[in-house]
Amino acid sequence: GTCYDTSNGRFTCPSGQDGSYYIYGSYRINNYDPNRIQGVFFVNGSEVNHSKQEAVPQGDVSGRHPSMMISMILNLSATDYVEFKGYQSSGSSDTVFQSVMGGFKIR
Repeated sequence: GTCYDTSNGRFTCPSGQDGSYYIYGSYRINNYDPNRIQGVFFVNGSEVNHSKQEAVPQGDVSGRHPSMMISMILNLSATDYVEFKGYQSSGSSDTVFQSVMGGFKIR
């Protein structure tokens, strides 16, 4: 079965499956205006230290759809939940789309 809930966008560590998980997230920005884009993980509603990744695409990318991809290893206990959020800081109405999050237990 899956541990990802599409209704709230959360991956929840199942009972009896405490351990280390490789988690990844990716998204694209619609009609991007040059500025920063960020991706960050949250565990149980709190931002994970050192998980924020930032990109400042170079050159003329106006109207394009750059992507952001981040990954990390998280130690999770049963009922811990992980969320992935994307941000853009252009000050415009650019939207995050094609967001993907996944992961698997590694030990």
